[in-house]
Amino acid sequence: MHYLSAHTSNVYYVNPLLYRWMGDFEKEKVVFEPDWLLNDYIVWPLNLGNWHWVVALFKTEPGSKIYYVDSLNGFDKEAVKRSIPPDLYRIISCLGKCVQPNIVWNSEIDVILVPRQAKKHNDCGACVNEVARAFARDPESFFAGDFDVNFDSLSLRCTQAATLLKWLHHDVCEDAIQS
Repeated sequence: MHYLSAHTSNVYYVNPLLYRWMGDFEKEKVVFEPDWLLNDYIVWPLNLGNWHWVVALFKTEPGSKIYYVDSLNGFDKEAVKRSIPPDLYRIISCLGKCVQPNIVWNSEIDVILVPRQAKKHNDCGACVNEVARAFARDPESFFAGDFDVNFDSLSLRCTQAATLLKWLHHDVCEDAIQS
């Protein structure tokens, strides 16, 4: 996600630890730097029960719909909706409460169906990264269901390795100059 955030100007990537912290301590409000408001879209990776990664995607504008993406679910949209964590909207809405005036998103969370991951339980983090990468290319097309993600284990691992190598070998001075 660090590489994507350094090379994407209109997408903000929320630290995944924030979701767990807010859930563990049942927070209703959080003090958070509103730098995410400088972006049009939010990608929030979520770790569920310390065993599975999913992602929430949404626009920063008020009234926008929040989308839930899970690579373990199949193509039954209603079943996926039933699997959405019950506290997800409450936690995401805390992000909107840290700015004035408060931002309120649509409370009905929708689902974007993606192909089921190839392996049972060990590639969900890589799938979340692949979703984030595809989303960053064209968020509006992703919301409309026009995206290309490949959850084949070998392809995922190669893509992740290539992204990681780009991050490790990028010139941080060049990032500072472009900012």
